[in-house]
Amino acid sequence: MNHVGSRAGGLTDLEAVRAFARSRDPGAFEVLLERYQRMVLSTCLRVLGDRGHAEDATQETFLKLARHAGEISTNAGAWLHRCATRTAVDAQRRLRVRRDAEAVAASSSGVPEERTWREIEPLVDVALERLRDQDRDVLVSRFL
Repeated sequence: MNHVGSRAGGLTDLEAVRAFARSRDPGAFEVLLERYQRMVLSTCLRVLGDRGHAEDATQETFLKLARHAGEISTNAGAWLHRCATRTAVDAQRRLRVRRDAEAVAASSSGVPEERTWREIEPLVDVALERLRDQDRDVLVSRFL
């Protein structure tokens, strides 16, 4: 689906991109949205496999288009496809990291592991050495 030369909506893709980049013309953005929303959503859905996540990635892709319209100088469809793919892959990576972190948190008992005095004693000494002399003297005389 190449709309570079198409005049549907009154503008070619490149004219719509330039009009939006130049004056933030909402009609120009709408032309691009109508032409490419299904393609971007399909791309994100193929990568993510979840419609909700794909819709989020689609929205993020069009936000990137709004921010970077002035950088597009050729085929808007190709730019959107590449952006959608990268956005979906990044979203997939973030989801994987979050799921891994949640799995680790779920698998830990939440109970701090018990340590022996032998393991803690050197840490106490190091901490005591960092204190001011007056504070260290109080703690040593009271607890040690």
